[in-house]
Amino acid sequence: MTKEKITLDSIKHDFCVVAKYKFFFYSQGGFALFICAAPLTVLLNIFAISMVKYITYFCLPIYLLCVYFIVVYLSGYSKYRKNKKAIRSLWMREQISISTERFSHKSEKRIRHGGTSFGKWIYKYNFKSGASWEIPMVIKHYAWSPEARFSTNGIDNITSEDDEFIFVRMQDDPEIAYVYPCEVFELDKSLILNGE
Repeated sequence: MTKEKITLDSIKHDFCVVAKYKFFFYSQGGFALFICAAPLTVLLNIFAISMVKYITYFCLPIYLLCVYFIVVYLSGYSKYRKNKKAIRSLWMREQISISTERFSHKSEKRIRHGGTSFGKWIYKYNFKSGASWEIPMVIKHYAWSPEARFSTNGIDNITSEDDEFIFVRMQDDPEIAYVYPCEVFELDKSLILNGE
């Protein structure tokens, strides 16, 4: 099998996937709670109209909760827009960091929303150098590739300890990163700096 070439355009595509994933994964809980809190606020307003002097006691906490969730959602959206703009402006190899890492193990962690029992699992690939990559839960990784599209399970199936990965990060925001198995991918000549 011939290896797929990783170009700057393919990296930009994968970075956009990561930025969108981080926005939806970390902001949708706040948005969902806001959607639940808004009708509750309307119902409390209807109830409180009959008790005008108690309106602040009933509704102020709910209003503050709604404002909090709106702020959380909008700050996540603002970061997403900023990252997307930075990703689209990538045009030089020097704006990204590329290294080769050896796979160590996969880990998982549950993130809870507030004090509730609801939560989501995040999965990470950990490398021997101490670096880690949070795996975006998308249907297909490397969707730009006609030959090497993988689900998350597909990547897991071809990965074993000590496998090498090309680890690419944005210089401006190291949280925006993607990995490429060396068994399937190789860097395009335009991405190789002297001395690499």
